[in-house]
Amino acid sequence: DKSPDEDISPKPTIFLPSIAEIKVQNAGTYLCLLEDFFPDVIKIDWKEKDGKTILTSQQGDTMKTKDTYMKFSWLTVTEASLDKEHKCIVKHDKNKKGVDQEILFPSIDKGMCI
Repeated sequence: DKSPDEDISPKPTIFLPSIAEIKVQNAGTYLCLLEDFFPDVIKIDWKEKDGKTILTSQQGDTMKTKDTYMKFSWLTVTEASLDKEHKCIVKHDKNKKGVDQEILFPSIDKGMCI
């Protein structure tokens, strides 16, 4: 059982698009890995940093790891959108103060990809 003081909110790790992907695909994929959360109910959305529209993204299955859960979600954006910041919004019952986590992904400098 979980102790009431234990932090069982989702712990994010972010992955940014690779230069090779941007060069070859003219697009980039942002990936957000969420680990060590309980219970298993979680909602993940993606938006541009200052945007209101929920963007089309993909999600893996929620997976059990020992006594917590993990899940990942990814957003693929066109080369034209790589210069915008994006955010992954995570809704989970155990988020601190009941507030959605907003995980900011930096814009990608396409100049680095030449």
